[in-house]
Amino acid sequence: MLDILACPECRGHPLKLYAFVEVEIKVDGRAVRGLIDQYGGRGLICSFYCGYKRSLVGGLDESIDLCIACLSRDVRYGILQCGRCGRWFPIIAGVPIMYPDYIRLRSRRAQALERVFLKRFRERIPYGAIDGESMDRLEKRKEDSVER
Repeated sequence: MLDILACPECRGHPLKLYAFVEVEIKVDGRAVRGLIDQYGGRGLICSFYCGYKRSLVGGLDESIDLCIACLSRDVRYGILQCGRCGRWFPIIAGVPIMYPDYIRLRSRRAQALERVFLKRFRERIPYGAIDGESMDRLEKRKEDSVER
């Protein structure tokens, strides 16, 4: 999925993944081969960026085993971070919550969701991962946007 996700604010790509809770799922190799054949048959499902290897696809050996290993990981909780602008987005119950700022800064529900997420996973967040867009900074930007 990291091959297609981009920051909703600056369109930065690729996003960096910090996985906190992962579940391994069984993947059928024949189905993966079918997807590879369906999407160009180059040997990999992703066309630009491999989130599993954190690398551009052009520099990787084309192997079905790489896609199987990637597809067998289901990230339930984690963070996606934009390398360009520093914004971060929680992954909650396997779903990336990627609100643009106009929703993120004004929606009480979005802010409450992020606070609960941060409270639960604060100890697992790598140092510096959310410094670019911490809750304190979000609150300050919300106050600034209301004053204007």
